[in-house]
Amino acid sequence: MCTEFVDEYVDPIIQALAQMSPEMVCQELGLCKANEIKVRDLVKVKPIKASPQCELCEMIVKELDSLLSENSTQEEIEQALEQVCGLLPSAYKDECDNFVKQYEPAIVQILVNEISPDVICTALQLCGSSRFMKEEMMPSNGNITICSMCETLLGIAKKLVEDNETEADLEKALRLICWYMLPVKQQCDDFINKTIPLIFNELKKLDPDTICKQLKLCPSDFYPNDVRCYLKGRNQCEDPELAKKCGANCLI
Repeated sequence: MCTEFVDEYVDPIIQALAQMSPEMVCQELGLCKANEIKVRDLVKVKPIKASPQCELCEMIVKELDSLLSENSTQEEIEQALEQVCGLLPSAYKDECDNFVKQYEPAIVQILVNEISPDVICTALQLCGSSRFMKEEMMPSNGNITICSMCETLLGIAKKLVEDNETEADLEKALRLICWYMLPVKQQCDDFINKTIPLIFNELKKLDPDTICKQLKLCPSDFYPNDVRCYLKGRNQCEDPELAKKCGANCLI
């Protein structure tokens, strides 16, 4: 009978307790006097999360963070994910197991890249993004094109360069941004790997719109001082028009 009672009522009990301060709980159990409770405690209500998935994710991340130390290895992260559901109330175990099974690869990659656990739920698009992410990261129509991705990343990169961030810090920050673009995360990572090292020194000189157009990631004609002239390792002579623009000495 006890087990049946717990199975049936554990969720509403947990929800009720979550809305009560410790003092109120002790009073209801007859362990504290009513007059010891301060009036302001009686009106404390835990804010309701917008999404059950968001709430579950935040619960998991909180426990996951407690299991991990700084600079945890991939193996340690995977072990923590195996343990984390056992730290939640039993009523959440099945949901937690399904959550971990579905999102483990993404969570592991986020943490392996030394990105704060706090960003996991937003990166997985389970909790609301910040105003910055809504306004700056995504085009108004909700679609991510190679052009909008380029302009977004280089816009952020330019601001960071102007703040004297190093190339390594810049790349790390941009990789964090890629987690907010999960549908095209691989393309985002590839863009950072191929582009940032080549144009890092040009970011202060040229605006993102110009760079993206000159890289032919956004529609455009050639501009004076074409940024592609600066791309290390690029064979300018493969493109006669570009070679002429860059003043390259090509053997014909």
